[in-house]
Amino acid sequence: MCREFVHTETRGFETLHGGGKVTGKLYGGCIESIYDAFTGATYEDEPAVCERYGIFPTMDEWGEKILFLETSESKTAPDAFEKMLYELKRRGILGAVKGVIAGKPTDETYYEEYKDVYKKVFYDIDTPVLYNVNFGHALPRCVLPYDAETTVDYDEKRIVITSRVLF
Repeated sequence: MCREFVHTETRGFETLHGGGKVTGKLYGGCIESIYDAFTGATYEDEPAVCERYGIFPTMDEWGEKILFLETSESKTAPDAFEKMLYELKRRGILGAVKGVIAGKPTDETYYEEYKDVYKKVFYDIDTPVLYNVNFGHALPRCVLPYDAETTVDYDEKRIVITSRVLF
């Protein structure tokens, strides 16, 4: 059975904080999963497992990354989303990375509220944030390749993946 899928974008990428152009290696994913892995919110032993196997970059390695974050289809409430971002900020990650690519919210639920949260959390750090990028759970979606060398132009609202990592 063939199904037709039509999706029309109503909004483009938005630079919420900062500007300029950065180049680094992509790293990130679903913020709910990342938060859980750091805090043990879902599985108590998850932080210990992540630490034991070196799942997350070291602070020096974070400094070479462009962090991509998106929310899941569960449509996390803005106050919980804010708590998750503040956890990454508290750990020094948001200030260490070269830039952030923020995913489009699923069904654009909490679109403006998430924007406000990003602006609030990043107000006192220099890390640029590009918002409403189509990857992860939202439609239309694409996949961002981990560790690929990427350039993000926050002024032109453009992302260029310049190299792939082959395993």
